[in-house]
Amino acid sequence: MLPALGFFILNVFIPGPNVLNTIATSMGSGRSSGIACALATGLGVTITALVLLFGAAIIFYKIPFIHNGFIVIGGLLLIYFAKRYIQKALSSHEKLIALQDIDFKPAF
Repeated sequence: MLPALGFFILNVFIPGPNVLNTIATSMGSGRSSGIACALATGLGVTITALVLLFGAAIIFYKIPFIHNGFIVIGGLLLIYFAKRYIQKALSSHEKLIALQDIDFKPAF
């Protein structure tokens, strides 16, 4: 439950369409409408997160091999990433040196 709560808290700090909608509502209709929009958005996100969390818990409880499958798939994925990182670390660094000549100012 704590990892899900941590993910939810981190997700609140990342601005997205909900934040833009709340800002637009506040600017167009006033502070009270903006606060109502923010509270409604927060309530909607909370309900959605709880339904997804408890739905996944029920599925994992009723069908335990799905939970074990996700654990195995996650472990294999971590091994795959570790293999790729080690290969990149041991390979030549010519591609990284070539990036030093690029001017990034036009991108901004």
